[in-house]
Amino acid sequence: MKTNPNYQDFLQKNKDNLREYQVRAAYMVNREMFHFYWHLGKKLTEMQKLHPWGESFLEQFSHDMRNEYRDMKGLSVNNIERMQRFAIAYPDFETHAETICHLSWSHIILLLDRIQDPAVRLWFTQETLKNNWSSDMLEQQINNQV
Repeated sequence: MKTNPNYQDFLQKNKDNLREYQVRAAYMVNREMFHFYWHLGKKLTEMQKLHPWGESFLEQFSHDMRNEYRDMKGLSVNNIERMQRFAIAYPDFETHAETICHLSWSHIILLLDRIQDPAVRLWFTQETLKNNWSSDMLEQQINNQV
């Protein structure tokens, strides 16, 4: 059966189909996590303005979330602060979601850390997607431009 051309064609099409579904599923998970990160960053920023909970608020929040979700990564104080910066940098997240959600969180962090101008950040986002840059390659490109 392995040498049958019809079978080989059928097998290859289904392998390709599975890869396509895996990529779409990963994109959907990524999109939902970015929505969560944005939403949490926005809510934390709003709550800190409304309630004087003190400087250790984020540390306590991070600790409590990590205790509840022991298997989940990304709930460190540093990452939660990045979520706040993410929400501030993209106040109209839905407008940019289709583009942003094709990046990794590493890409987003790099863009937030290194690019202050929203138009320049968008340009680097588009170039990253167009050229399929890894976060290391994105960093090199940013270094070349700065």
